[in-house]
Amino acid sequence: MNYLYNLSEEERKNLHNVDEILDINSVETQNIASLSSETLSEAAEKEKNILLGIQGIKEVIELTDTDRRYIFEHEEDRNHGVYECLRRQVLFAATHDATFREPDEAIVMKAGEKVVFPVINFHEIKRKKVSSSSPGWEIHKYLAQKFENL
Repeated sequence: MNYLYNLSEEERKNLHNVDEILDINSVETQNIASLSSETLSEAAEKEKNILLGIQGIKEVIELTDTDRRYIFEHEEDRNHGVYECLRRQVLFAATHDATFREPDEAIVMKAGEKVVFPVINFHEIKRKKVSSSSPGWEIHKYLAQKFENL
């Protein structure tokens, strides 16, 4: 369960920037690149190429710290999947067409009256701590501007 799931609505409202929940330099994220001899940029490039090789994926870009902050500040609170993805050391955004596979898990969950958008595993990537999510409409519009072929 990610950090945001454990926060009350009031605690979430008191978060003012992404640095309060993101610990980019944590032991967990530092260990990703040190598990093998490849550098972080080599690992990121390898995973980007895997994503680009998946049927239906059209374009993949790596998001910046500025993008992370914008997403953190503007995404819907109920989109837990996006907030979990923001905690990752490398953050990609991808476009896809109608030939892209169905998600491995439900992308919307309802518990009583509450609707949440959970984190979803991405089975094509074999590294630990890999997740995917779908952004809300405002973040979708923001990200769409970053792609060349959209």
